[in-house]
Amino acid sequence: MFLTHRFYVELKDKEDFSHLQEMVKKYNAEIEKEDDTFPLWYILRCGLPTSYNALELANIFHESGLFAASEPEFMGAVCMDDETALPQVSNSDYEHPSKIIIDGMLVIKSGGKMYNAQGIEIK
Repeated sequence: MFLTHRFYVELKDKEDFSHLQEMVKKYNAEIEKEDDTFPLWYILRCGLPTSYNALELANIFHESGLFAASEPEFMGAVCMDDETALPQVSNSDYEHPSKIIIDGMLVIKSGGKMYNAQGIEIK
């Protein structure tokens, strides 16, 4: 799982767009576009002159209290509560893989071995 250069912000109300513009300018971020599917959600990205990453900016926007929500974009994430999202790492009918987090990374233990979320063995 890794952090991208994008983050998402939900306005509390359409009139709050001016707050979004002010924060974007203050932190050298960029408004990529309004989300087509979800009203009041905007896709933003870290601007080149900024000294913040998307996680930091999402947190700054959230803590401002000006917005309904703010979330960074992660790629390669696996839903930890959905067993069907886990890769098959064992062909054994009697063995049940276990999930653990090591240094912020999902690790699947099975058959005495450890695998990442994509099912690649970790040595």
